[in-house]
Amino acid sequence: MACMEAFATGCVPIIAKCPLSSTSSYALSPNNLFPAGRSEILSQRIDYWINHPQDLKMMSANYQNYAKSLTVQFSAKKILTMMKNAQKNYLSN
Repeated sequence: MACMEAFATGCVPIIAKCPLSSTSSYALSPNNLFPAGRSEILSQRIDYWINHPQDLKMMSANYQNYAKSLTVQFSAKKILTMMKNAQKNYLSN
């Protein structure tokens, strides 16, 4: 949740990829991800975002938009549409 809350506000995450966490699925680019325990690669990712402020600004907007697709309201609307379509398909057969 903390990662989602952060990027919903426009913070660009750099996420550790490790086998026991699904948070890495939120990485929108390779520069948002580093192998867990590899501090030198984490440092490279931080340096990338510092040295590319235009990319950082663009990715901030991308993450804010991405967060909108992860809200409970958005998910509920999607499920409701799916259920209506299933009902319509069932009744038409």
